[in-house]
Amino acid sequence: MAQSPSDPTGLADSAFPKERPGKGTIATSVGAPPRMLMRAVSDLGGTQPISVLAQFNPTELEENLETEFFPVPIIGMSYQPLQYLFTKNVKFNFELRFSAMQPYGTTFTEAQDSIIAAHDFLSAMCYPRKNGESIETGAPTRVLFVWPGFVSMVCVIRSLSFKFTRFDQQTGRPLEFTAKLGIEEARVSRIDAADVIANGTVRGTGGQGGGQ
Repeated sequence: MAQSPSDPTGLADSAFPKERPGKGTIATSVGAPPRMLMRAVSDLGGTQPISVLAQFNPTELEENLETEFFPVPIIGMSYQPLQYLFTKNVKFNFELRFSAMQPYGTTFTEAQDSIIAAHDFLSAMCYPRKNGESIETGAPTRVLFVWPGFVSMVCVIRSLSFKFTRFDQQTGRPLEFTAKLGIEEARVSRIDAADVIANGTVRGTGGQGGGQ
């Protein structure tokens, strides 16, 4: 796939259907800069949206990385040598805001459908897949997390909360809400310091198989 500065994975927004039968489209905004994207890696059966494009890019992104070292006990030493064990998965925390009050080329009803579909997509990423035949295939799907020009990696959602701040007075449907997410990289192949220096947090869909 061709890559560009605004699309480091070569995955154009048009490659991700954003329609949900009966519920409209996933929230997007017109004329905005390249936006954060979350795409389901696994097939969800064709009735759910497979991706959500941020209506507004988060104003803050928190990245966390930890290493584990074991202090080796040596009798008579005035210090403890540290033995490297492993590097923990990188984690990100951020908030996404959705609003049906912000026009982006749809009717008001479609805007409401859009933000509710975004809510349901994020929630669905925390539940087991249908008809899973094993522990692995029955687990919640992994999610491709893309922040254009900066981050591209496969993750799982570890925490999710919603704060609804505005409702339709006639129907009771949400008009505005904020989703607070904690995600963690899910990879099964090794990367090293040279890889990180060369590519940073742009890993695309790699790391899903191969070596240790």
